[in-house]
Amino acid sequence: MNMQTDIKNGDVFEIELEAWTDQGETLSHINGLRTVVFGGIPGERVRVEILRVKKEYVAAKVLETLSASKDRQPIDCPYFGECTGCQYRHVTYTTQLEVKKRYLEEVLSSNLSLHNGIVKDVVPSPTQDNYRNHARFTINKEGMLGFIGKETRRFVHITKCLLMSDHINNLMGTLQGKAAQTRQLSIRASEFSEGHLIQPKLKEAGIDVDTGQPFYYEHINANRFKVASPSFFQVNNDQVSNIIEAILGSDMIDENSRVLDAYAGVGTLAILIAPYVKYVLGIEDSAAAVADANENSDGLANVSFEVGKTEDLIFSKDFDFDVAILDPSRKGCAPEALQGLLERTPEKIIYISCEPKTLSRDLAVLNTKYEIMEVIPFDMFPHTYHLESMTFLRLRNG
Repeated sequence: MNMQTDIKNGDVFEIELEAWTDQGETLSHINGLRTVVFGGIPGERVRVEILRVKKEYVAAKVLETLSASKDRQPIDCPYFGECTGCQYRHVTYTTQLEVKKRYLEEVLSSNLSLHNGIVKDVVPSPTQDNYRNHARFTINKEGMLGFIGKETRRFVHITKCLLMSDHINNLMGTLQGKAAQTRQLSIRASEFSEGHLIQPKLKEAGIDVDTGQPFYYEHINANRFKVASPSFFQVNNDQVSNIIEAILGSDMIDENSRVLDAYAGVGTLAILIAPYVKYVLGIEDSAAAVADANENSDGLANVSFEVGKTEDLIFSKDFDFDVAILDPSRKGCAPEALQGLLERTPEKIIYISCEPKTLSRDLAVLNTKYEIMEVIPFDMFPHTYHLESMTFLRLRNG
């Protein structure tokens, strides 16, 4: 008998939840089959509905909590369980931070031998809601804005998202029912921004907000940053400020530091640390982002930017640096970029990561010549499983 064929979508089971998964869900087993459950907490007994039966696992969601964890809190979002964007909204914030720290420790320990205390407590986000300055919405045939459920792949119409800034929610309300010409819509706006950026341009009648802007401005620590439509910018302004504060409060840079800022984006980190170092060179492979960075750094004599891939430009002897800042995308650093660092041997490396698994992989390479001093996690994305972290490394003597 194939036990998997005995389970179908819509079936209901009572199960106990065993552990967290790496994507903020909980693990259990039904008829011996690996079952991934949305909306639970390990240790709870729950009633679940089957959402999807796959070859690798069964997906389910919590319908009713029969034995609740002390870490559970009331759910304040009407879309929770249908929209799966907030994996931890039912979990107390203190527990969210503890779970994220444990996960980071586990992933790093899979490739590295870490001393106790190297991974610090997670720096909490000053605000756990309305922190996002960027949203990507799916649009249905009626022009409504929403998101797609992870397992059901169903469209969930959203009238307000608790993670988004009030400005984004207001713009979302204005655009509801008027965006049918596109299937995806990006909105950037925050309490710190000048104006907003909505892409693509909408041409339907009755839209009373500007769309299709090529850029907008964000503000961090009294600095103004131009952000073009294709350019990357962190979604949580408050936590960017906390990352900068942690760098400035460390011994990783000083007034004599010559800094290479790899994956520089629109120049956020380079510009914010420039007053405290001798010189910063930013490398970024997006020409649009470098154009923004050059405009953003206007008036700073000790900052410059070059278009290109880190793995290509890092071997250039034209710039001598003693501190390297790495802030790659989720895929981490290219092997050639890491090899370049091992050959150039700057005294210090600051590695900012949004993906623990690729961070662990890359640190294992750097660890051949560099000592890991500390890892500081930042909760850049409250109520989700995503985690930002910053690692300080120092070149070993000899």
